[in-house]
Amino acid sequence: METKRIDYLDTCKGILIILVVIGHAIEIVDLEYKSYLIKLIYSFHMPAFFVISGFLFNSDKWKRKGFKEFLLNRTNKNLIPYFFFEYLYGVAATLFLFKLTWKGKIMELLYVIKRSFSIEVNYVPSWFLITLFFAGLVVYWLDSRNKKRIIIEIAVLIVISIIGGRILNSMDEGFIRNVLIFISRIALSSAFMLFGLLWRCLDISKVIKSIATVFCLVVTILFPFFFGWESISSFSIDYVIPFVLTGITGTCAAVVLSKYLDCRFLRFLGRESLIIMGTHQFVRFALLFRFPDIYNSKYIVLIYLIGVVMLDAILIPVLNRFVPFFIGKEEFPLLKKYRSNL
Repeated sequence: METKRIDYLDTCKGILIILVVIGHAIEIVDLEYKSYLIKLIYSFHMPAFFVISGFLFNSDKWKRKGFKEFLLNRTNKNLIPYFFFEYLYGVAATLFLFKLTWKGKIMELLYVIKRSFSIEVNYVPSWFLITLFFAGLVVYWLDSRNKKRIIIEIAVLIVISIIGGRILNSMDEGFIRNVLIFISRIALSSAFMLFGLLWRCLDISKVIKSIATVFCLVVTILFPFFFGWESISSFSIDYVIPFVLTGITGTCAAVVLSKYLDCRFLRFLGRESLIIMGTHQFVRFALLFRFPDIYNSKYIVLIYLIGVVMLDAILIPVLNRFVPFFIGKEEFPLLKKYRSNL
């Protein structure tokens, strides 16, 4: 299942996953510049992951192999890891975090299974995997190999997300609202993926020189001063166009910066970013439910970061060695068997 790695993209993902962890750490405490830092990080770190996914999307390859092969690949890369991290969190939280009777634990586990098949995920980071799965299907369906057509498709998807966001602002909580969040999130994520595809087609990285990189950095840094906290996960986005702009400029700046950083550690983090994304919040919930005094201490950010490092130092080698097929590193056995029977 291993594909050829692109070092600077692994480095970029390493930087982005660090921002993901720091962003969640900052949420916990009151800092003087908390609002600015969160708005800055959230303005581009998750859009960048979708842009990179689009950059790596090989339309010609999957059109040649057919939809069935593509669906099997996406299931292996996105859907199985989604269920794995959903259930890993569900089991860990039910058995070790929540104070429930055994009957309560069984009912909670059944609820976790039920909820994993709905549009509402159990475990916050899982939204990325399920969204990436459906956004990939959208990009495949659009058959985007024409540059002008890609631009039109990006515009249409952005308009859909804008309309969705406007409707959401006037809706109460409920199933219909959750469906609209799900659709709007997929539309905007697909737009970011298509930009990544356009990036590769036009080879934008060769065009972005030092002046353009500075411009991208300035736009991204200024964004938090004028707009609110925009989150693609809950689709709490009031200004879609500026969010798309900073998502693109922030990604461009991060990618260009990554080309100048030849750091083995960052590449390692990038290659293991899925595991880190899927597990780092365990530490936060463990502290919240089991150690509330520590959670409310002034050293919580440092404790949280140390906890994430310790947890993933154990989980990364364990998951890679024993269950690589649950995290998209190897083909899932049942899928492999099904493919051999085709």
